[in-house]
Amino acid sequence: MENAIKKAIEGGWKPTNKTVFLKCKNKKEILETFQFCYPDEESIKQHKHYFEYFLDPLFWQAYTTEKHGNILNINPIKAMRFWHNFIDFISNGYSPDDYFNNLNK
Repeated sequence: MENAIKKAIEGGWKPTNKTVFLKCKNKKEILETFQFCYPDEESIKQHKHYFEYFLDPLFWQAYTTEKHGNILNINPIKAMRFWHNFIDFISNGYSPDDYFNNLNK
């Protein structure tokens, strides 16, 4: 899950549910702030709003951009497919970690 969030940041996504990220000017600052706020996987899970990241369509577009290449080549429908698959996966009783680990296989 942590790697997925980092991939989305690398793809141009900026977490918007925490004001500390709004002050960041570039990807490097966002990643550094993310590492400071969430030094490990458990600290992400303890943050009560982390699940909101996965409800942001821009997260999925940035995630697929980083995973599959330049944003100009990414069809927004493809990004939404990842989002819908994630929701289906969670509704079947799996965790976000399970979903992202399954994608990386």
